[in-house]
Amino acid sequence: LLGVFEPVEEYEGRLIAIIYREDDIEEKLVVAPKTYTTDQITALTEFQERWFHSWVAHIYNKSYWPETFNKNMPEVKDAIKIVKETGEYRLSVMQTKLKKGRGFVITLGDWLVDNKIIKKKDIK
Repeated sequence: LLGVFEPVEEYEGRLIAIIYREDDIEEKLVVAPKTYTTDQITALTEFQERWFHSWVAHIYNKSYWPETFNKNMPEVKDAIKIVKETGEYRLSVMQTKLKKGRGFVITLGDWLVDNKIIKKKDIK
């Protein structure tokens, strides 16, 4: 979590990058309230990554991957149907009904807003 300088128990942000470690089996997702450059991400994660051979492999300047969602996906169709029925995009409801994780549901909500399918005010 970058750009947040106080302890948090829970945070809703957006995926801005992925850090790969040569000697680790997991990628590290970088979440932040805004976009940073590769150099900024490297500098801000340098302390944490000092023991690993790692690199910032992907930078996302949107809150979603454009190829991830499209109007023909069952999850998108289901989300639109739920929004029409309830009048809102409630994250907890979407997680339960779509059987997807919170990150997916937040990202889908952002995609729906960016594509003018729902309004930001409808996300709860």
